[in-house]
Amino acid sequence: MPDNVGGQLLAMQFQLERSQWLSAEALHAAQDRQLDVLLAHAGRTVPAYRERWRAAGLDPARITAADFSALPIIERKDFAVGTAAFESEACPPQHGDIYEDSTSGSLGMPLRFKATRLHAFFWHALALHAHVWHGRDLNAKLAQIRYRVGKGGAAGWGGLMNHAIRTGPLATLPILTDVALQLDWLVAEAPTYLQTYPSNLHALLLMARHKNIQLPSLKQLWVFGEVMPPNLPSLAKEVWKVPVVDGYSSQECGHIALQCPDSDGYHVMAANVRVEVLRDDGSACVPGETGRVVITTLHNFAMPLIRYAIGDYAEVAGPCACGRGLPHLARIMGRSRNMLRTADGRTLWFDGLPAATEGLQIVQRRLVQTHIDRFEFHYVRERELTGAEASTISARLQSSLGTTLSVTFRRHETLVSEANGKFEDIVCQLQ
Repeated sequence: MPDNVGGQLLAMQFQLERSQWLSAEALHAAQDRQLDVLLAHAGRTVPAYRERWRAAGLDPARITAADFSALPIIERKDFAVGTAAFESEACPPQHGDIYEDSTSGSLGMPLRFKATRLHAFFWHALALHAHVWHGRDLNAKLAQIRYRVGKGGAAGWGGLMNHAIRTGPLATLPILTDVALQLDWLVAEAPTYLQTYPSNLHALLLMARHKNIQLPSLKQLWVFGEVMPPNLPSLAKEVWKVPVVDGYSSQECGHIALQCPDSDGYHVMAANVRVEVLRDDGSACVPGETGRVVITTLHNFAMPLIRYAIGDYAEVAGPCACGRGLPHLARIMGRSRNMLRTADGRTLWFDGLPAATEGLQIVQRRLVQTHIDRFEFHYVRERELTGAEASTISARLQSSLGTTLSVTFRRHETLVSEANGKFEDIVCQLQ
C-alpha cells in the first residue's frame, strides 16, 4: 500500500460520515456513476460477462447502469469450472496489487477469487467506520475468537488501521478452542470488546451464566459470520450487561451491511456494494418482504462480482428512523438450507429454538429436518434430557411451527462447527 494510506483511510471516514446522510435517491445516483465505470470495465475486459451479456441480447461495449436490472444473475455454481473467465484481462494498475483469497465454502463449494488492494482498502475503511458508528474506544483492548487466527496478541487491532491511528492491544484465540477454556482466557485477558461468531457467543453466555463468570471490563460484544439469534442481545444484557452489535460481510464481497447505531436494522454499505433483495421471479422486494440477496461489488476490478447471488436471504425495511439514506434491511435471514418445510407446503425461517429450549441449560443445539415431518434435535448438555424435558421441547417446536412432527433427541459432548468455525443451528436436508 502507498505510504499515505493512513491519511487516505482517515479521509475516507470523512466521506463516509457525510455520504450516509444523503437521500436514498442521491446515494443511488452516486452508485450508478460508479456502476457505469465498473460495467464498462467488465464488458471490455472480463470474458464471462462479455459472453453472458451477449447471450442476453446486450452489447457489452454499451452497457450502463440503466441496463443493470437486465443483466443475468450469477450463482456460486457458475464458478464450478474455475474463476478465470470472471477475472479481468486488464485490471487498472492504479487499483494496486492483485491478491488471491478464498471463501470457506459454506455453500458446499469454496470460491477462490482475486481482489485488488483498493478492494482491501474499502474493507478496512468500513471496519473503522463501524468502530466510529458504535462508539468504540480505539485505545481499549480487543479480543477476537474466530477462524484464521492463532492464540496470541499484537500491539494494535491490525490491518490498515495501524497506518492511520494508534489502537489498543489485540488478543486472539482460535474458534475451535473449548468453550470452557475460552472463558478462562477471557477472564485472564479482561478485554473491553469481544468479537466472535453468534453461536460461539451464545455458548459462552450460557456457560458464563451457569458458572456465574463475569467480565467486568467488557463494554460491547460484536458478532459476524452467522445469523444472529433473536434472543442473543437479551441474553448478553442478562449475563454480562453489555450490548451486542451485528455485522454482515463475506470474504469475497467485504462489508455488506452494518447494524444501525440507532436501531436494530442494518444499513447497506452503499460505498462498497449494491445490494438487491429479489423475489423468486426476479422482481425487487418491498419493505416487509424477504428475498434472496444479490450483490454487486463496486471496487474489485480484478474479479468483479456483478449481480452475484451470494446464497443469503434478507428482509427489506423501509426508511430508517435514524435519517440515514443508506438502504435499510430489517433482518439477515441466512441460507436457503436454513429454511424449514412443512407438510402444508410452507417454507419458513424458524427462530423458535431459543424459546423451545428456554430454562433447560442446553449449551449448544441444532435442529435438523430429515423428512417433512421428522426432525433430529442435537444438543450439548451435562446430562440427558428427561422424557418430560424432551416432550416440552417437542411441544414447543410443534406449537411454533404450527404442524405435527416427530423429534428424535441426540445428546453430544460437543457439536462440530464447519471448518471455518461457523455453526448452523437450523439445517434442512430436504431437496
